[in-house]
Amino acid sequence: MADSIDATATVTETRLLFEEDFTHFEEALEAGTWEVDGDHVRLYAHVPEGEDMGKGLARAVMVTEGSCEASAELMHHLCGSAGARVTRLTASLVCEAIDVDSKGSFTVGLAFDDDVEEAALLAISVKRPRPESKLPREPGDPPEEPEELAPVGLQVNGLVAADDLGDLPVRIDLDAELQWGVGGAGERQVVLRYRIGPGASALGEPPPPDATASGEGEGPSAVPLAITPTAAGGRADWSEPVKVGFYTTSVKFDFAKVLFLRGTGAVKVHMLSLQCFADE
Repeated sequence: MADSIDATATVTETRLLFEEDFTHFEEALEAGTWEVDGDHVRLYAHVPEGEDMGKGLARAVMVTEGSCEASAELMHHLCGSAGARVTRLTASLVCEAIDVDSKGSFTVGLAFDDDVEEAALLAISVKRPRPESKLPREPGDPPEEPEELAPVGLQVNGLVAADDLGDLPVRIDLDAELQWGVGGAGERQVVLRYRIGPGASALGEPPPPDATASGEGEGPSAVPLAITPTAAGGRADWSEPVKVGFYTTSVKFDFAKVLFLRGTGAVKVHMLSLQCFADE
C-alpha cells in the first residue's frame, strides 16, 4: 500500500512500472530501452570498477552542446507505447554544469505522446534564468551587462519550486506524485517533494571544504534515493509539497506514454536513478 505524500490524496495500490539505475545503460541503449533524439548530445555510462570502486555512483552522463535552439531527448516508451496511469515518478540526478548564454536547461518528465515538448503532462526542470541587462545610465548608451549570474533553480510545470539550488555540482532527488482525478476525486495535479545537497560525493569527488568543516558531510548526496514508492514520506530533509496542475490541460488523455530526459542549450547532467509507479 502506497502512502501518499499529500495527506488529502486518495491512497491506491501501485506497482513498480519501470526502474533504471544506469548500471547497464549502454546495454539498455543497444536494446532499445531508451531512444535518443537530437544531434547535439553526448551520452555515456560511468560505472566505478577496479581502482575506482567506491568512488562515486553508477550513472549515465548526458551532455548537450549548442545554442539556444539546440535540444536533445532520451525517451523510454512505457508499456511498449501503450502507456500507463503513472502515479509516482522518482529521480536522482547531479547537475554539474548549465550554460546561461544558451539558456541551458534539463528536464525530467512524462508525456502522453512522442512530441514530449508539446505533449508533456509533467516537466520538472533545472535551469538558470538569464539575468536581464540593466538599463543604460544615459540615453543612447548600450545596456549594462548584469554583474552576477542568476542562481540555478527548480521548476515543476512552469511553477518555481526552488529559486536557488546552490553551487554546482548539486545533487537533486525528486519524488512526484501524480493525481489523475479519477472518479471525480478532484483535479489532475502533481505533488512534488525534492531535496538538494552537494553533488561531489556522487561524482567521486572530495566534498566541498565548508561541508567537511561543518561536519555535515554530503547530506542526501552520500546515498542513492531509496528504492521505494514512499521515499519522501516523513523525511525531514525533504521539501514541503509543491502542488501544481498537469502541464497540458487542453487535450484529453488518460495515460502517460513516454518517460523523457530533455536537455536544451549546453548542460551536463549525471542521472543516478529513475523509477515509475502506476496504479494496478
